[in-house]
Amino acid sequence: MKLTPAMNRELRSIASTGEPTDPIEWHASNALWFHARDKVIGALKRRGLVTDNLELTDAGRDAINEPT
Repeated sequence: MKLTPAMNRELRSIASTGEPTDPIEWHASNALWFHARDKVIGALKRRGLVTDNLELTDAGRDAINEPT
């Protein structure tokens, strides 16, 4: 499954820390970072890679281990 760089970054952050990325990792001004991160997390949920509680699914673990 092909992931965007932002999706890959969020998925790896959730896998390693249990939390989405820190706002400092997003390069947008004001509240735009939150909206952009929220859209990426929504895409990960729709693809079944994370649950609503931001827990990795089996598909999410497989996506992390796929070569890019």
